[in-house]
Amino acid sequence: MNDTSKIMPHAQNLISYCQQKMGFKNPPRLFFKEDEENAKDLFGQTAFYNPKEMSITLFTTGRHPKDVLRSLAHELVHHAQNERGDFDNIGEIGEGYAQNDKHLRNMEAEAYLKGSMYFRDHTDEIKSQSRSNEMKLTKETLNKLVRATLTKKLRGVLKSGTAKGMSKRQRLALIETVRKLQNEGSGCGSYSRDDDYTVG
Repeated sequence: MNDTSKIMPHAQNLISYCQQKMGFKNPPRLFFKEDEENAKDLFGQTAFYNPKEMSITLFTTGRHPKDVLRSLAHELVHHAQNERGDFDNIGEIGEGYAQNDKHLRNMEAEAYLKGSMYFRDHTDEIKSQSRSNEMKLTKETLNKLVRATLTKKLRGVLKSGTAKGMSKRQRLALIETVRKLQNEGSGCGSYSRDDDYTVG
């Protein structure tokens, strides 16, 4: 992933979402880092949190944007931990800290659990909203198509000889139906005197 401008809006949305869920007061500083050598390393870094700077750095080279956002959610838990004082008096964090320090291990466990679950909740909400919008759009489009087709058919009936066999009341009812369909915003055009029909 080379163009971070595309992921930035999603990152900001995720930060806002996690801020509401986790309760941290101030958003962290956010950095995206390209690193070809790191990307070649199977066990290279994906992200890290700097508690002193209150910043998150995300490695992006060769990664799917969703994977980068998942790392962001993990690091946001560490940011929340920092604000509540969990990083106080822990000293330097060295290699093997997640295995050798019970307090830090618990912090990592929380970050893996909450980070993944909040990210899942966030993405599910976005997908659900997207599906809802698509269904709404499809329904509106279908309704317009039906109204347009029906209006065209009814206007054709009124202008053809078929309407002559109808009673005056039937023809009036048909004209009123066409007017109602047009007034519902079907995109079929508005009723005008040019479209008036003779009711004998």
